[in-house]
Amino acid sequence: MSSMHKCWSLFNKEDKLRIDDLTVEQVRTILLAIPSANMRDWFACREGDVNWQALVDISEFYEDVRAAKGSSYLDAGKPAAAPPPTRRPLFEDPPEQPTEATLQVEAIHTKERRSARRFSRRLTFRVYLGNKKFECSTIDVSMGGFSITEALPDGLGKNFRAELSYSGVDMNVLCSQIGDKQLKLLEAEAWDVLRQWIANW
Repeated sequence: MSSMHKCWSLFNKEDKLRIDDLTVEQVRTILLAIPSANMRDWFACREGDVNWQALVDISEFYEDVRAAKGSSYLDAGKPAAAPPPTRRPLFEDPPEQPTEATLQVEAIHTKERRSARRFSRRLTFRVYLGNKKFECSTIDVSMGGFSITEALPDGLGKNFRAELSYSGVDMNVLCSQIGDKQLKLLEAEAWDVLRQWIANW
């Protein structure tokens, strides 16, 4: 080993592990095998230096490693958009929990938006036709429509206004018939209230 190149030592504060006589390339190779979440447990010291430095503070080591892993956790601990990895690391990092949670929420949101999942909810459904009033209950409700317990009366037309009621609160809605007991919800006086009725039963 050339005397012009000083050797490095690595130290892990959690495992009390020390590795000596390393070149810069050897240090980078080891860093590729360390999960990003554990990177802050590692410190480095160059031959002749007095103090140990945190690895994340030594740019000549982690720049290439960050590019290889596509990780931003080597910087300030804050996730940020990173370019796709130019090469694969020696070992894959375990998936970060916040990312999993975010993906799960997005998937559920997309699914419900696409299929308008229905919930078994009993609301009062009321429609006026001249001087007559038709009233029954819902069987299931979603943000896109609902089913009722009785067939709709004749003469309503395809689209008509009605009322949904729950716990003494009335809401005006605009409905469209898609069956004698199935209705599509076109408009609601208060979508946020309807969402509470459905979700917070």
